[in-house]
Amino acid sequence: MLRQAWHEAIIDLFVIKETTRADYSLLKKEAIDWICGGSDGFIYWCQLVDVDHIEVQQKLGKVLRSQHYPN
Repeated sequence: MLRQAWHEAIIDLFVIKETTRADYSLLKKEAIDWICGGSDGFIYWCQLVDVDHIEVQQKLGKVLRSQHYPN
């Protein structure tokens, strides 16, 4: 669950074909919202696998800041 959300959150939309970009953009937004929104579900999964949820959120922020976005 966490791995899937992570991959969806860090999808680089710049490299996705324009015809499917809207679909990936929605997946990306939902994954980012789930990870950064502090939902009980995200925190639960992090606790289950002994991962610090705050550290994951911070790392995601760094990755997202380094990405390029299409116009």
